[in-house]
Amino acid sequence: MARMDRFLVPDDVATVLGKAGYRVVGPAGRDGTGFVAVPVDGTDRPVELHVVAAATDDVVRARIARLRALRHDHLSRLLDAVELSPGRLGIVVEHVAGLTLHELRAARAPLCDGEAVTVTIPVAGALAALHDAGATHGALDASAVVVRPDGRPVLTDLRVAVLGTGTADGDVFRLLATVLDQMAGPDAHLVSSAGRAPTLRDAFEDLIHTPELLATQVVDACFRAAEPEAVRLPDAGTAAAVDLVRAAHRDSTGGTARRRVRQRRRGARAGVLGVLVLSLLAGGAVLVLQTVARPEQTATPAGTTTPEDPVRDRSDPVAAAIELSGRRAAVVASANPADLVRVEVHDGPAFAADSDLVAGLAGSRADGLTVEVADARLLDVPAPSSGLDAQVVVTSSVSAHARVSADGQTRTPVAAAPERTVVLGLRWTDDGWRVWDVTAPG
Repeated sequence: MARMDRFLVPDDVATVLGKAGYRVVGPAGRDGTGFVAVPVDGTDRPVELHVVAAATDDVVRARIARLRALRHDHLSRLLDAVELSPGRLGIVVEHVAGLTLHELRAARAPLCDGEAVTVTIPVAGALAALHDAGATHGALDASAVVVRPDGRPVLTDLRVAVLGTGTADGDVFRLLATVLDQMAGPDAHLVSSAGRAPTLRDAFEDLIHTPELLATQVVDACFRAAEPEAVRLPDAGTAAAVDLVRAAHRDSTGGTARRRVRQRRRGARAGVLGVLVLSLLAGGAVLVLQTVARPEQTATPAGTTTPEDPVRDRSDPVAAAIELSGRRAAVVASANPADLVRVEVHDGPAFAADSDLVAGLAGSRADGLTVEVADARLLDVPAPSSGLDAQVVVTSSVSAHARVSADGQTRTPVAAAPERTVVLGLRWTDDGWRVWDVTAPG
């Protein structure tokens, strides 16, 4: 077995990928049977190789040929297949960057009807293409649907499709169940008045009782129930924390992780750069928030007071939003749910999403990761019905960094993430400004 940091790469996998000009850089999937590889020539064309227990007979070869010929914008491509050893098949698929629906749901509030439509219709189209080609997916769940950084959903994980053990209507039912699980619960739309417009949940629950359900029927139901809306992606800090959760689930050793987080902050006004440095270091079980003074405030003359905590300055929600952006990412990365109330309104949408996220963090640290707030500006006064006291548009990005395992032996490079813009909904509380929700602009 070839050693690759903290996970083992089988010799036959390393050999096959090496001959094709690739090197393994990390694991793929949840069960240790997949590997992410990049070209040794430095080009940006990552792939994944997944090991499947299958005899390579004529039936499997024909199925692989059909899958290789299949092209759909919302279905990951099967690029190649090779027999690693008798009964052991390696399938090479395109690597789809982004968050799975499972990870997305852990990082934010449930999908609204419009977002669920945006996810469901493309994935149903990918299923229809599979079924028209005489194939089935067989393993559709929240971890098999990846939402790219541009918001496009892609159906991934073709291992069971190669085995051919699924059914077409089973695929469609699993799609409905998966999307329903990412939406608000059945009581979310209850109203006291008699009569209400049917929701997407209503439409999906009706379809579940349809025999021999087709993907096209799901698409038709989506268009009748709601208008598509862009999927709201997590802000840069939360996305980085999701990446840590992903690493933790792959590399957890069962020990207790200890983290120290340092925060650096320069400036507090719109247009002034704020930098949050997340250094998740082993040893040290407490969250350390270190504020670096602005250049003009390096020295405080005797007899004067120190600058007010921006979170407690009611007159400047923009400064508070920049500060809270840093604190929010730091608290999430520290995996200490008790500290969330220092940043967010208890029981608010952001608090609920981050509580789920914090519960999954364990055992990893990020080396050289920075969350950079590039710009912040105040929106118009929010409507009284929103329950918000201010809304601030914040643009931030995540730097390139290395993901390091708890024992320090695994260093997996992570590329920089592009800038993302979100709207922080703020409420004024007895303890100062707190985040109520995080939404997409517009």
